Amino acid sequence: MDDDLLIAAAEASAPLPEPTSESSQQWQSWIQSLDEADKDALLRRAASGDAGVQWEMRKRFRKHLDHVKPRSTANLRRRRSVSDILAARDERACQRRRREAEKKARRQRKQAAARNAYLDGLVQREDSVRGKISALIETRQQKNYDQAVQLLTDLRDAAALHNSAAAFGKYLAELRDKHARKMSLLRRFAQL
Repeated sequence: MDDDLLIAAAEASAPLPEPTSESSQQWQSWIQSLDEADKDALLRRAASGDAGVQWEMRKRFRKHLDHVKPRSTANLRRRRSVSDILAARDERACQRRRREAEKKARRQRKQAAARNAYLDGLVQREDSVRGKISALIETRQQKNYDQAVQLLTDLRDAAALHNSAAAFGKYLAELRDKHARKMSLLRRFAQL
């Protein structure tokens, strides 16, 4: 069942009373007020494993309390229609989606800031990164080609961030020319 619907339906419910010594005394008083045949019938049902006995006793006890001490009208809430509950559910769902969207946006901004910081650091050590790319390509291993392309992707993004896309394009063209016979690598380059 829809969590938003359950919460919306429960919003207007009065909180359950906490068990107290007074309610224990009220229970004792109510049980003593039951006639013997009624008590025996309830005990037989409980002994036979009837799971509804406890629920029925609580219902009867609350009804008894309402007759003994009626609830104040201040504690009674207006009964809501199904459309009221559905409208409340829709409002809750809308608020939840808005909170989730805000949380996702904050997370994305944080990830973007971390990515930009990483790319800024990459620009500072571009020469060593280019050396690492060359070393990875020279191994002629597919997994190392993947790592080299990932580093190239990062360099491309850093170049775009620092308005040096033309210099990156020239570097990539040089790599393509130098490794023109490595078809697997060239296919990976095509994804850049």
